[in-house]
Amino acid sequence: MQTMIKNNKGYALVLVVIVVAVVITLTSTMLFTLNTEVRLNLGTEERERANYLAQAGIEHALSLIENGNPLASTPPLQADWNLGGPLTYRYTITELTTTSISSTGEILDGTKVIQSVTISATIAANGEVNITNS
Repeated sequence: MQTMIKNNKGYALVLVVIVVAVVITLTSTMLFTLNTEVRLNLGTEERERANYLAQAGIEHALSLIENGNPLASTPPLQADWNLGGPLTYRYTITELTTTSISSTGEILDGTKVIQSVTISATIAANGEVNITNS
């Protein structure tokens, strides 16, 4: 037993290596989780923006119907916005009649579509508009 106590020169080094390994493991797990959360939030934000763009297309189509002959502007009607960054925001009205509308909101990075949402609307005889996400 005396020899075990006297021969403990490497004990501190082993303890430090174990503590450093645990800290590195915990830190990398935390960073991975944080990165995943950020990506999920960005995807949700982009999907919401695409949804708003599609709704803007529906509103544009409704204003065309309210202000006269919607068939004078035959689909597809498209509006693009670039806010100074690499992304382009677009809605496209793909169907436009006095009884139905279809609009797609897209977020593009160059020519690559990052997010796309399509919304359809039906217009009843009494003017009531029913919107559904596709």
